[in-house]
Amino acid sequence: MNRLISTYGKYSIWPLSEYYLYQLAEFVVCQNHKHHTREIKGDFRSQVLIVYKEELLHFKHSQILIVTASDGRIICSLRLINWSREQLLPMQTHFNLLSFMNALPCSTNIWHIGRFAVSAEVGSSGLTLFKLLLLYAMRPIYESNNDLALVRCDNKLLRTIRLMGVQIQSMGGSMEYLGSGTTPVYATRDGLANFFNKNRWLMDRCTVAIA
Repeated sequence: MNRLISTYGKYSIWPLSEYYLYQLAEFVVCQNHKHHTREIKGDFRSQVLIVYKEELLHFKHSQILIVTASDGRIICSLRLINWSREQLLPMQTHFNLLSFMNALPCSTNIWHIGRFAVSAEVGSSGLTLFKLLLLYAMRPIYESNNDLALVRCDNKLLRTIRLMGVQIQSMGGSMEYLGSGTTPVYATRDGLANFFNKNRWLMDRCTVAIA
């Protein structure tokens, strides 16, 4: 967390450095269980370690964005992986997507979006902050005609994203992951257009950091 991207009111948006990956894993696991089960099920530390190792494996090809409060605590997160096709994507370790992946043209640039998490303590600001992270993270896909976004998405969040205007398609059935039902989905540039056109004004309201 060493290069500020922008600020929105009292919140700051940062890219996450490798040093803070374990802190991110703790935040993601904790928030998933708080939102979906109201309690930590199973061994919390072992779940955090699994998430941490997964993020460490893909960090070289990742962009992780977080929002912090004034005291530096993480209150919102999102991760974007530019898939090299050399390693299994995180969602491939849980879902059988071989036929879908094999059907994709080699020219298609594939992004994997994950680690959506928003702390309940931000209240009504949570949805706005989440939209901002989506705008920043999905911009490379929106600005290309041939990119594809893959998402391992919590089913509750899936409904929210669709209500926000993101057009996404399912790639298979759901399973439980980190305490909630999760479905593999994908979105094209056209599927993101409505969301961007409706919400890009939020980025204009941010105070952009000067390098």
